[in-house]
Amino acid sequence: MPLLAKTYGRHGRTREAVEPEEEKALERSTKILGETALITMGNLASTYRLQGRSVKAAALQNDILEKRRRILGEEHPSTLIAMANLASTYWQQGLTMEAARLEEEVLQKRKRILGKEHPETLQTRIISRRPIVTRNVR
Repeated sequence: MPLLAKTYGRHGRTREAVEPEEEKALERSTKILGETALITMGNLASTYRLQGRSVKAAALQNDILEKRRRILGEEHPSTLIAMANLASTYWQQGLTMEAARLEEEVLQKRKRILGKEHPETLQTRIISRRPIVTRNVR
């Protein structure tokens, strides 16, 4: 089901992607895998964000971040990705202080863990230095 939802999303059919395919997939994954259904949750949050439903997206992303921190730790690459995704949604919502704080945290951890010249560190540095106006995408 998640692949069908992604295909719908790629073709601009985001309403169909989330209703009902991704929500069904999330429900099934959660029943089978419990808390480890994080990829499905991330896909659904992404679809919500593309639809402009940033409040729902942020709620899911907060849940994902909390679980990644608990399961993988504060500095795991997947935890940092979850933080960056939430920051992006915060920018969309106009929560600039929260977004900037998360981006700075991601940048500092990536510098320490991956090094200053690692592609992910450089990408984070570019994003976090952009003017606020250009960060509010989709």
